[in-house]
Amino acid sequence: MLNEYPPLATVQAEPDEVIRFIEDRFVCAQACVECARACTATVPVPELGESRRPDLKCAQVCETTRQFLSREDATDPEVHRGQVEYCADVCALCAAACERLAPVRDECARCAEACRRCERACREFLECLA
Repeated sequence: MLNEYPPLATVQAEPDEVIRFIEDRFVCAQACVECARACTATVPVPELGESRRPDLKCAQVCETTRQFLSREDATDPEVHRGQVEYCADVCALCAAACERLAPVRDECARCAEACRRCERACREFLECLA
C-alpha cells in the first residue's frame, strides 16, 4: 500500500526512505518489548520499579508513530513534526534508562542501541518534513 500512495504529503524524501523509517519504528518497539519482558522474567516486578516503564512507553510511542506515519490522509506537517520529535525524545529517555542497566543486562544493551538508532533516525527524518 505504501508504494501506491505516498504516506506523507509533507515529506520530502524518497518513498523507500519513508518506508525504511516506518519499519525502523517497529524494530525499536520490538527491542523495547523484549527488554521489558526479559526484565520482568528475571527480576521481581516490585524491584524493577520504574525501570521497565521507559521500555513499554517507548514501544508504544514507536508503534503509534509508525501507524500515524503510515496513514496517507495525514497531511499536517506540524502534527508530523510533533509526533516524530516526541518519538525521538522518548527513545532518548529509554536509551538512557537502558544504558544504566546495560553493563549487567544484555537485553538492556540491545534495547539502548536500538533506541539510540531510532532517536537518530527520528532527528534525521525531521529534516525531511516540509
